[in-house]
Amino acid sequence: MNLGKTTIIGESLLENSRKNIEILPLIDNFFDDLEVDKKTVDEWSLVLFSIGIAHSVEERESGFVIVLESTEDNNRAAKEIIEYVEGIKAKSIYSKSQKKRDRKIFSIVTFLWFLFFIFFLLTETTENLFHWKYIGINSAFKVKQGEFWRIVTALFLHGDIAHFLGNMLVGFLSFSALSMYLGVGSSTLLFILSGSLGNYLNICFRNFHLSLGASTSIFGVIGVMIGLQFYREYRNRKWLMMTAMLIILALLGTAGENTDFGAHFFGMLSGVIFGIIYHAFDIKYGLRKPLFQTIFFISSFLIFSISWILSFFIIL
Repeated sequence: MNLGKTTIIGESLLENSRKNIEILPLIDNFFDDLEVDKKTVDEWSLVLFSIGIAHSVEERESGFVIVLESTEDNNRAAKEIIEYVEGIKAKSIYSKSQKKRDRKIFSIVTFLWFLFFIFFLLTETTENLFHWKYIGINSAFKVKQGEFWRIVTALFLHGDIAHFLGNMLVGFLSFSALSMYLGVGSSTLLFILSGSLGNYLNICFRNFHLSLGASTSIFGVIGVMIGLQFYREYRNRKWLMMTAMLIILALLGTAGENTDFGAHFFGMLSGVIFGIIYHAFDIKYGLRKPLFQTIFFISSFLIFSISWILSFFIIL
């Protein structure tokens, strides 16, 4: 059997065995769209060698051939090579699909960060009219008086443009990395939940403390990534390096005079807790499915919207 100038399985497959005749059409049809060269034949030779099939690779006028020493190995050799090539094709298809998915996620995350920027501009330009920071800042006294929504609204407020841009840089990197693994819906909900819990824990033992900014949630996302490192399926060198880099970047941004170290610490701690909880439910229910991603994203939007509605309701 020839493809161009390369014979895929050598002469021993051309024996007049009934089984050999049945397997040849399968190989022919399977390799119709495959370009075969010396490197490919050598790879197949390694496959046969690994399973103990005696053979040799020879170069002839018609091209390279794999010659089996025993005709009894014909079907087994053909089967192993077909499975090997099928595996490569499947991996290639998965890789293309994964790249397409990653590009889609990156586009969605970029759009979300654009909306975050628009919201920042809105709060800054209309502060005198709506008093966003007054009604939305995380106030220990106010939260303990029942205005619990402040632990959410404070995540979307910033002191100035420098504060906002610093958070957005590290936030974009960490949120994108987490979204590639868990999905945008899961990451958005974990962003809000870990940040909110971090804000709450940060004021539990304080009566007169004020804080705002997304850094609590950003440290929460990094905490989720750390929490997931306890499990083998999430553990890989790239993600470990990404997590380490994000921690360094985040810590570089904590040198300011008004830095709330408590919020950062409790945000990361909350993230670790939610990361462990998420994994437990993901194993049982498959939380990365599209249905759950949609539910999580809608839930995140509702938490954001209801929290701000309650904030405005108080001043009416």
